[in-house]
Amino acid sequence: MQHELTPVPLDDVANAWATSVSSRSITYRQAMVLGTIFEMLGAILVGARTADTIKNSIIPVAAFQGNAGVQMLAFTVALAAAVSGMRYMDVEGVKNNY
Repeated sequence: MQHELTPVPLDDVANAWATSVSSRSITYRQAMVLGTIFEMLGAILVGARTADTIKNSIIPVAAFQGNAGVQMLAFTVALAAAVSGMRYMDVEGVKNNY
């Protein structure tokens, strides 16, 4: 069994364009350019709303009592936990729906 070294969701763009490239509807270069454009547009157009949802709806800012260092630590721990969980599921072959 071969394991990936990166968390699986990092290849979403590749998965989205793989069918188009393998069916030869577009070239590999076109998929790279279009994937880059749409990934950047998504980050620019919806990234602020995603960050706002995390900041206000998932973890209330008031919980950190104005301490930016604790807030940054909490987000780093949450990110590390998510990546560790995905990596564990990948290594163990656990079916996950991310």
